[in-house]
Amino acid sequence: MSSDQALAKLDLAKTALAECKTVLEAKQIADAAAAARVYLERTNASVETVNRATEIRLLAERQMGEFLKTMPKHPPGPDSKQKIGSDVEPIPTLAEIGITKKQSATAQKLAGIPAPEFHERVAVAKASGGKLSTRRVLELSPEAKRAGEEAAKDSEGLWRLKSLWRKTSKKDRAAFLEWVRSQP
Repeated sequence: MSSDQALAKLDLAKTALAECKTVLEAKQIADAAAAARVYLERTNASVETVNRATEIRLLAERQMGEFLKTMPKHPPGPDSKQKIGSDVEPIPTLAEIGITKKQSATAQKLAGIPAPEFHERVAVAKASGGKLSTRRVLELSPEAKRAGEEAAKDSEGLWRLKSLWRKTSKKDRAAFLEWVRSQP
């Protein structure tokens, strides 16, 4: 298989992803994109080309997570059935679908990211250079982490200020507010 053939298969996979209707179909697309990524890496394809395969895998895994979130959970015990229309069908386990618990958890984490934010994270990871990965998409950027930490500190400071304000006498509150109003 040449790089051109791998790219053509990736285009087919992306089209199939838009039409997939089951968790198994999404898993097959993710697996095909992962295989294409490995092949492209071994043939020394460009980082952009490898990232294209990884992006399709991530999209397929996200779709898989969406399906997994809505699927009925397989209860413990051998006799688990689900009524679908007039038919009663067994609920498959993750193992029967060919998905590990770790894959399921990762897929559902990807699905938990709102679509616009997911696409933005992928774009940022690709633009920052290097290889696109699940970890890079799932982790918050250092800037976002700092902003969250600062918001938490600000929130704690406001809570303390409100607590002190409640403990202050009405006379002291009035004096403080008068002082604030007198400031230029």
